Amino acid sequence: AFIIDPIELRVPPGRLKPEETAEVARHFLTSAERTVRAQGLRVTSAPGAGVARMQVALTGIAESAWWAKVHPLSRATGAGTGGAAIEAEIVDSVTGEQLAAVVESVS
Repeated sequence: AFIIDPIELRVPPGRLKPEETAEVARHFLTSAERTVRAQGLRVTSAPGAGVARMQVALTGIAESAWWAKVHPLSRATGAGTGGAAIEAEIVDSVTGEQLAAVVESVS
């Protein structure tokens, strides 16, 4: 089973309104819960034996630049399409021992 902590969204100041940031974070939390359940696993809020805690942060969010997408070479290379990074860690809910961690960036 998994405890899925609220998704942390690290957005540069002024990029999103607080309510937009909260909405995006809720969307990703719901998506994470749905993905865990689709794998036949349980989502819970109580730590215990056989329960892992998942912590996720979306970071390095970059806006796309519409003007960079106009040129065919920019589209082919992905320049100007924006991007984001994700940092995630799964720990044992009782001991806090790290079970897995990942950092991935797409730009």
